[in-house]
Amino acid sequence: MNVSLRNKTTGEIRSIKIGWSWTCFFFSSVLGIPLFIRGLNGWGTMMAAVAVADSLLHMLVAPENVTGARFVLRFIELAFSIFFGASANQLAGKRLLENGWVFAEPTAPGTAMARQKWRLPNFLG
Repeated sequence: MNVSLRNKTTGEIRSIKIGWSWTCFFFSSVLGIPLFIRGLNGWGTMMAAVAVADSLLHMLVAPENVTGARFVLRFIELAFSIFFGASANQLAGKRLLENGWVFAEPTAPGTAMARQKWRLPNFLG
């Protein structure tokens, strides 16, 4: 299910999915690209840094010395991929609401579901 958000200034409408993001689950570890697309720049930078650290570790350290550190980095990537799969849509929706966007259809079932799942007060948006 999706919810529509409207920019009060420009009138632009964006549809945000409520729930799991397969795109962020599978691809957030690829330099954080899906996170940057959603405007989650801090999270995207963090994921890009982990990916770069993993690449540098692989390039600069002898293979026999990489195993433990690489395991830790891969575990961090997996944990954050699960986190972003579960919450990237919520984070993006809340970011938009904090930046002046409102629910385009305040009485729609999707809006009620978003308010509940995103733990928003009823007076917001």
